[in-house]
Amino acid sequence: IFIYRLSFAFIDYRTILPAAPGYATIQVTPELLEALIQVESSNNPRAYNDRTKARGLTQITPIAWRELRKHYGSKYANHNFWEDMCKSQVAREAGTDYLYHLQKILKAKRIPVTLDNLLAAYVWGPSNLEKNGIHNAPRVVKNYVAKVKRLAQASD
Repeated sequence: IFIYRLSFAFIDYRTILPAAPGYATIQVTPELLEALIQVESSNNPRAYNDRTKARGLTQITPIAWRELRKHYGSKYANHNFWEDMCKSQVAREAGTDYLYHLQKILKAKRIPVTLDNLLAAYVWGPSNLEKNGIHNAPRVVKNYVAKVKRLAQASD
């Protein structure tokens, strides 16, 4: 059982994190999600990036939000990006769903679904990954991937 203490409340992630869809190669574990959150927002639910307009714990962009609404339909239909991405549960679900959605995109682009490629696609975009490959990713992307993986392993 994975139970984490956040904001003076205990959260059982089994009731929050969406189940892995059948096409998923990589399971989004609570450890992986918490590592991503730490790197993306330093666990600040109000984090905002002026350049990309990304917001919330998982730093979902408006473009990624539109993809989630298109792919998951009714799940996000009643949510407002600008208001709800600051809510911890919505941000966690959106980050998890987007990681699963990216796996589908990587498969469609015939990019191997590895943790390195998944994290690079999350931070750099799947098109950049397709065009340049993980080995030609900018140093900031490689450092991001390494840091998320290191933090996820440390919390095992």
